[in-house]
Amino acid sequence: MRNAKLIVCLWLLLSGISNIQAQKVFGRVVDASSEEPLVGVSVYFDGSRFGTTTSEDGSFEIETPYTILSSLIFSHIGYETLELEEYYKEGSLWIKLKAKTEVLDEVVVTSDPFSRRQKMEVFRLEFLGDDRYGRHCEILNEEVISLYFDSSTNMLTASATAPIMVRNDYLSSLSEFDLQEFEVYFKSRSLVRLENVFFTYLSGFSRFIDNDPESKRISRRRFKAYLGSPMHLMRSIYRNQLTENGFRFRKEYETFPSHKIFQRFDPDSLKLVEIQFLQDDFDLTFSYGLDYESALRILGDRSIKIDPYGTHRPYKNIVFRKYMSGMRTGRLLPIDYMPPGTFNPQGSVRSDHHLWGKDALNISDPSK
Repeated sequence: MRNAKLIVCLWLLLSGISNIQAQKVFGRVVDASSEEPLVGVSVYFDGSRFGTTTSEDGSFEIETPYTILSSLIFSHIGYETLELEEYYKEGSLWIKLKAKTEVLDEVVVTSDPFSRRQKMEVFRLEFLGDDRYGRHCEILNEEVISLYFDSSTNMLTASATAPIMVRNDYLSSLSEFDLQEFEVYFKSRSLVRLENVFFTYLSGFSRFIDNDPESKRISRRRFKAYLGSPMHLMRSIYRNQLTENGFRFRKEYETFPSHKIFQRFDPDSLKLVEIQFLQDDFDLTFSYGLDYESALRILGDRSIKIDPYGTHRPYKNIVFRKYMSGMRTGRLLPIDYMPPGTFNPQGSVRSDHHLWGKDALNISDPSK
């Protein structure tokens, strides 16, 4: 079994929350050097369908039905992508984008023994996922992707000159992924993945362009993609409903109650929950018919904040391993995804929870 680790931002909607404050973000985007307004800049919340483009004077405005912690992303051809985290603490935003510059570093030539076809095959599996979700995805613009295998380190890297467009026929969605970093470390000078992948690192920003209406089949598939995911875990921590939702923590084969793993503080004025972890490493089991084993490593100051929809910050403070580390972009769902039988922010409930049975999720009135 390979020992793979993955840090990746994936954002979803928390079940069972109502009465969340609406959110409006607005401002202007200009060139950092000339301060001239930039037209057509993509402005969006990471992992969502909420976004817009700047007008002729560089202005933008986005309104969402609830407050979220997802980063606000500014992306424009020829400019460095900007990630803004604590935008909700500001009023009108004045954003300066820096033009990309070509830095000509000293080049150390190492042989790349593999063809683009061979490297692209590995990229698809590691980027989209080597499961039913990933295998039903198609990258629509592979020409924007550059790949390189460094024989001196046995590392495959990838970069992209534009957001990667992904059509997911299994979950019936179309999304784009602004790739920031992609590295796969192999144990040997080979692209064989079985027992040979030591470490995978993938980071970037995602935006959903289209998310087709759900049929019963698509609803089942999206729900299964959600179950046991990092976002399902974060929502369960937020609601203090880990056991009800099938999660349990372990340390050296012994099950521990959550209060021995972390300290949970009540929501603040922005309805954010602070979590202070008491352990650096622990195992996690998610049970849904079968047991799915994951492991978490906590970095930094052991502290994160979670919003009502499962977004946590700083996201780099948690490394997911084992089962959760294998979840790639093929399993991405937008932050406004609502599992069957759960309450949305407006208080209405999806009526198709009979597809799963009432015990599939902890279904409760969010006002209680």
